[in-house]
Amino acid sequence: MKSWSQIADSYEEMADLRDHAASSTNSLTFLRDQDGAEFVLKRFLSRRAYERESYALSHWAPLLPCLTPRVVRVFGNPEFAILMTRVPGRSLSADETRGSHINRMAGLILATLHKTSEKDDDHLDTKEALTQRWDDACERAASWLKDSERKKLAAGRAGITELEPRQRVPCHGDYVPRNWLLGDDKSLAVLDFENARMNIPEVDFLKLYMECWPHPSAAKKAFFAGYGSINEGTSEKWLEILATFYRLGTVNWCLKTGNHLEANRARSELFSQL
Repeated sequence: MKSWSQIADSYEEMADLRDHAASSTNSLTFLRDQDGAEFVLKRFLSRRAYERESYALSHWAPLLPCLTPRVVRVFGNPEFAILMTRVPGRSLSADETRGSHINRMAGLILATLHKTSEKDDDHLDTKEALTQRWDDACERAASWLKDSERKKLAAGRAGITELEPRQRVPCHGDYVPRNWLLGDDKSLAVLDFENARMNIPEVDFLKLYMECWPHPSAAKKAFFAGYGSINEGTSEKWLEILATFYRLGTVNWCLKTGNHLEANRARSELFSQL
């Protein structure tokens, strides 16, 4: 029987993996050993994403009340790849993502992650860090912003000063249904920790608010039944500011990658909310 290390060592022999799905996204290659055990080789284009996922899978994921990939071996520079176990399960249907059972489990899992003990090494407090990142994003947007749009973003920036400070916690960074799997036993698994880092809890609520929870939302209610109580006033104010920042970053990214159609859509959405 092959050991995990023997499977990992075979990576060097799989020349086709080096160019597998080479694109603007990370690539996944699925492997199986002679005993039927399944693995995933995840190759990263970004060293930062590689480091974040390898750390989160090694230090945070094992503490969660759900299945997550287990690291078999990491491959550093120049490959930036992780060989990990393949988690069983299937993608959720649209109806399932709105279900109370799924969202309650997702809330419980995220609460466990957010309660995980981890030192915050960032020398900036959360409001200062957001202000700095806001200014950086606006600087990158300087070539396409109209004067009226600059004024709206300046008003949004001023709102950061009114926020209550928040403590950073371990965050998944992309906590949405496309990164959840449903097992045969109706348990939930969580994947893709490449954006995991210390941040404020609202970062993990943001895409759920923007993409998954219409108002009012039974899914949102079920999620926080699992997650636990939050200060909704404080959280909502942070989410409003973060949503603007996220949309600004989306426009910048789409223009950088030449996706002008999506950039125009995101731009319209951005300034309709300000």
